[in-house]
Amino acid sequence: MVLEFFLTTEDHVAFNEHVARTSPVLRKQRATARIVGAVLCGATSLGIAWAFERSLPVALVTGLLTAVVMWFLLPRILWRSLLRSIRKMVAKGLVGPVGEVRVTLAEDGLTVQISGMTSSLPWASIEGVAETEDHYFVFASPVAAIVVPRRVPGAAELIDAVRAASVRLR
Repeated sequence: MVLEFFLTTEDHVAFNEHVARTSPVLRKQRATARIVGAVLCGATSLGIAWAFERSLPVALVTGLLTAVVMWFLLPRILWRSLLRSIRKMVAKGLVGPVGEVRVTLAEDGLTVQISGMTSSLPWASIEGVAETEDHYFVFASPVAAIVVPRRVPGAAELIDAVRAASVRLR
């Protein structure tokens, strides 16, 4: 089975956003940043309030309120920062190759040709298949995947074959 399609920058952006949303490592980093950020902001606010007011109750309330506000704001701030980083990568052309792609399903795995490069992915190397509303991702590692847009005729059939073969041949 062979599938040919055009891979765009937007397809790579979708992959990067998917990894950012679903990666356990990145999720843990965001959770840690949320905790550390809230505590540091609260402690800083407490110190500033103490320096100006010299009142422990005022300083404690100010520090606690700041920590609580930051606890709720930091997820949005961190997500926007991540999206900005992805946009910067796009602007520098660092999100991955774009252009004509040819994915070939063979007995030993997948072969992908894009931008003059050919890569092989044996069945045993496939870590899983994820899907979003617009894309399929055949993962070779937690942060590397073959991106297959759903808009491509035959994409669902290819992914079904990949799932069946990777389970059967592992």
